[in-house]
Amino acid sequence: MAVFDTVLVEYDLPVPTQSKGYVQSESFQTKDLDNIMATYKLDKKGQLWYEKAERVYIDGDQNAKSPWDRFGHWETISSVWSETNITDTILLYDYVQSKEGNLDYSIEYQLVIIDGIVSNVVLTEFETFDNAERKEKQLKFDQSLQKRIILEQTLQYKLFIKPYNSIIKFIFKNLYRFSTFLNNNVWRWERKLTI
Repeated sequence: MAVFDTVLVEYDLPVPTQSKGYVQSESFQTKDLDNIMATYKLDKKGQLWYEKAERVYIDGDQNAKSPWDRFGHWETISSVWSETNITDTILLYDYVQSKEGNLDYSIEYQLVIIDGIVSNVVLTEFETFDNAERKEKQLKFDQSLQKRIILEQTLQYKLFIKPYNSIIKFIFKNLYRFSTFLNNNVWRWERKLTI
């Protein structure tokens, strides 16, 4: 998975002539800056800013009811924005999944930045995609996830299914470790046994 930076955009970017319901995104990604998952901001005047942030990692709660709350996350303690003096051409891209409409959008802009200020913006790509299939898959996934959450709260799950799954995972994890050990060492044994 490639690393990217986020650019928050307040600047008015050109909108496609046939926008088909697209409204300018507030957040884009780029791989043309630091590629360290940094956050930049392009203000209304076209000035590019860099966020210097201090963050701490918060562990997830393994006893949380929501599966998403079980994952850890980064929390910002403090942040300061500073102007950049970058001179470069960067690509901003976004993929917008529409909740209300029947289209999703892929959009890309090419920005020429001189001394940290936008000099030129070109819309390089704009595509629309029918999102009926994606929405159907998302609905099925959400329903499946909800059923799983309900199942995990039952007594049957806590007394039988969870211990059973733990035993199966333990067995296969150790089988995998043993097979990895064999795989990594079998050549040594072969060398010792051959004449």
